[in-house]
Amino acid sequence: MKNMFKKMVSMVSAMVITFGCSISIIKNTNNTSVTAMAASESEYTELIEDMAVKFNEAREELGLEPLYIVPYLNDIAQIRAEEQPTAYSHYRPDGSFFDTVIDVDIVDYKTSGEILARGSSDVDAIFTAWKNSPKHWANITKPAATHVGIGLIYDPNSEGGWYWSAIFVGMWEDSAPLDGQRMPSAINDDVIHPDDELLLGDVTGDGIISPSDATYALIAYTNISSGMDSGLTEAQIAAADVNGDGVLTGSDATMILNYANQLSSGLTPEWN
Repeated sequence: MKNMFKKMVSMVSAMVITFGCSISIIKNTNNTSVTAMAASESEYTELIEDMAVKFNEAREELGLEPLYIVPYLNDIAQIRAEEQPTAYSHYRPDGSFFDTVIDVDIVDYKTSGEILARGSSDVDAIFTAWKNSPKHWANITKPAATHVGIGLIYDPNSEGGWYWSAIFVGMWEDSAPLDGQRMPSAINDDVIHPDDELLLGDVTGDGIISPSDATYALIAYTNISSGMDSGLTEAQIAAADVNGDGVLTGSDATMILNYANQLSSGLTPEWN
């Protein structure tokens, strides 16, 4: 009975939060921060992470709790972004409301909301447009919101080109942490100790091994694989090479993430 009640509240809340706020925020602009044809997976990850940071900075200014970013919510926000060239609306191409993309058996939410944008990959421009729209801003700064997922695509054959989707959920007070939830961190922020010897796995140099370190390691690996500079200092590369084989690979990033998850779960972490 409790779960049925929760699901009914979720459906009603989602409609109240987002109904009627589907607007074209930025349309047919050339103000992009990433060249569309050259955008790599790591660059998309960076744009999404930077947007999540902006959400939390705005909430902090208002004295609100920050939002956790969640892999599952990112995945479904990505689905919604991919649906936008076909139907730029909070209604999906099959006519159902956006919240049908959320599996309540995975995220048993209390409230939900969605904001959309198209026309640019420029994080500042999109964020400013959302901020200037009262209905979109209400979703970003909703006190009951606890978690967020963000999706971004580029479709060269569409009207908008770039499409964003951000899905916000507010969890029940007695809800367990969502799988993989973490606080976003700006990829482009300077590390605290770029030239010092860093703790193994602590790529950001903040003294804590967290999922952000895995993100830095993965982006660096992607850059190296693409023939680009890693973007890390020698100390950071040494900290990221948890395998100790002298080569930065995707497995290093995976090991850092596993270690961070063990640490956050109160376990005694091991490198494996």
